[in-house]
Amino acid sequence: MCDEIVFLAEQDEFRFITICEDNTIHLAWDRFTMYLSPQELLSLDQTLDRSVAGFGEMVTSNATVFSQDEVGWFLLQIYDMVLRLSSDDFLLIADMVSQAAAQLPEDMPRLTNSDISVYEIRHPLSQPSAIQYSLN
Repeated sequence: MCDEIVFLAEQDEFRFITICEDNTIHLAWDRFTMYLSPQELLSLDQTLDRSVAGFGEMVTSNATVFSQDEVGWFLLQIYDMVLRLSSDDFLLIADMVSQAAAQLPEDMPRLTNSDISVYEIRHPLSQPSAIQYSLN
C-alpha cells in the first residue's frame, strides 16, 4: 500500500500518473489503472514518442504495442491490457506519459534504445485484436 504519492502528470481527476515511495508508477486512465516500474514508464514514453512521429503506424517495444484498427481507433497495448483511444486521447496520454517520464528523479536508472531490445518482459504480449477494452 502506498503512503506517499507524488503526482508526475495529471490531465484531470481520472487521468494521471503518480509515483509512490516504493517507486511504483500508477498510470490511471479513466477506470483503468496500471502499475509500472520507472523503467517500464520510460519504455512506454519511448514507444509513444515513436508513435507520435509515425502517427498511425504500428510501433512495438517489449512491453507495448501501438497500432490503429480498421475504423481508426488507436490501440495501446501495455502487456495484456489494451486501451482503445481516439486520436485526441492518444495525444493526451502520450503527452501525459512524456511529462511523467521527464519528472522522474535524476538518479533513477534510464533506458537507452539498446536497453529496450534486451529489457526483460514479465508477461508475453497477446495479439492486439485478442483483447480490447473501450473506455470511451
